[in-house]
Amino acid sequence: AAVIVGYPHRSFPCGYLIGCISTALTFIFNIWAIYTYTHLSQSGIVLSENLPWIGLLHSNYHLMMDGLALVMISLSSIINLLVIVSSKYVNQENNDELIVLLLILQSLMNGLFLSQDALLFFVFFESMLIPMYLCIGRWGSSNRNAASMKFFIYTFLGSIFLLIAIVYLGMSANSFDLNDFYRLPLSLTEQSILLLMFLFAFGIKIPMFPFHTWLPDAHTEAPASGSVILAALLLKVGAFGLYRFVLPITPDAVSTYQWPLITLSLISIVYIGTIALTQTDIKRLIAYSSVAHMGFVTLGCWLIYPISLGYGHNAEWIQMSIEGSMIQMISHGFASGALFLAFGLIYNQNKQRDIEQYSGLANVAPKLSACFLFFCLSNIGIPGTAGFVGEFMVVISAAQAHIVVTCLAAMTLILSASYTLWMYRRVFHGLPSATVEGMQDIKSSALNTLYVFAAIILLIGLYPECVLQFLHQPANDLIQFGLLSKLPHF
Repeated sequence: AAVIVGYPHRSFPCGYLIGCISTALTFIFNIWAIYTYTHLSQSGIVLSENLPWIGLLHSNYHLMMDGLALVMISLSSIINLLVIVSSKYVNQENNDELIVLLLILQSLMNGLFLSQDALLFFVFFESMLIPMYLCIGRWGSSNRNAASMKFFIYTFLGSIFLLIAIVYLGMSANSFDLNDFYRLPLSLTEQSILLLMFLFAFGIKIPMFPFHTWLPDAHTEAPASGSVILAALLLKVGAFGLYRFVLPITPDAVSTYQWPLITLSLISIVYIGTIALTQTDIKRLIAYSSVAHMGFVTLGCWLIYPISLGYGHNAEWIQMSIEGSMIQMISHGFASGALFLAFGLIYNQNKQRDIEQYSGLANVAPKLSACFLFFCLSNIGIPGTAGFVGEFMVVISAAQAHIVVTCLAAMTLILSASYTLWMYRRVFHGLPSATVEGMQDIKSSALNTLYVFAAIILLIGLYPECVLQFLHQPANDLIQFGLLSKLPHF
């Protein structure tokens, strides 16, 4: 579909329509995959494909859909469908060309989520940089060139470390299959070095503190569609890497350095949340909020080690920690993506991001204001919304590790409520400012995309089992690998 849309505009002026049809078909196939997994899968694996690729390196074109990959593919198909449908309302120039990049990016992300070969994973991981770099650099705001270059340099440097780690493991295992990596004995020194390399690669993508500084600039300058994809999907690639590489390949190193890793996650939650309080740019505030909430994803990963060793040793608490991390990744994708899309509909009318320029928006755009408020409540983590589920699971499982960790993690409830409601009050309440007076409420067709976001956020918040049922088996498998020592026995 991206190739068809990419033809010269005079020859094929229906790029938007083709983009909608393509993402709709992907969503239909995704529903079929969910049905197959739910009713036909006996082993927790659906749609496996393994073909020879690079014989000299013993690397195969190996794709497999387990429960975790299915959830990530589902997130991708829904987000991309909503982004393509709403793109004409938030992108005014060269929308067909942007749709080409978004369709290519969707293909690369889906390939990454399905990859069971490390070298193939890296190809998809690295290739995603190009369309997002072009998206920010071509359709971004006034400072887009610097932001896109910063994004590229950060993520490219991380990719170098990932490639070195993958090549070392591939040469050691004489294979690039992830299952062979999981069975490969590694000394603590080897695991520690590999862990550091993986953290550079995936920590930049998430982003973890202190690798987060590229994200606010990228979000601020990116077009609305790009910001939604960046927040809802690209950040999840880094967390996905923790599940596929870090925990099962370097369990002893993570166990050894569990408290420094937990500290970094708590810094992301508390310190970055505090920085969000000082922001006057709406997109930067949402971006910093995104980093803070992603801290729960990493925290849930590292907590399995102190829980397994502490007074609260219980398989159910360990399972809750990992599943909380995973569902937080999904919840954050919808909540943060919805906020960026809703603000994109506002920004499209006046090109203003400064909070001081807004006041009384609820008087002229009540429907948009109501949707924005609901997304803010999910961002805070109000019970009944998707934002509550993952954070609550991680916080309650943290109590089995250490009470101080629980208290620090729970501070996000205060911080996120402070900066989110402060921003909402300033922008939507009061008398309409000069910037707001000429604005109109969004059209019903654009409003429908926000309604879909709201419905999904409400569904996950009220019935989280709709997602968790696919994560039970992957989480259990991950815990078994994560708690099994890989130190060589002499």
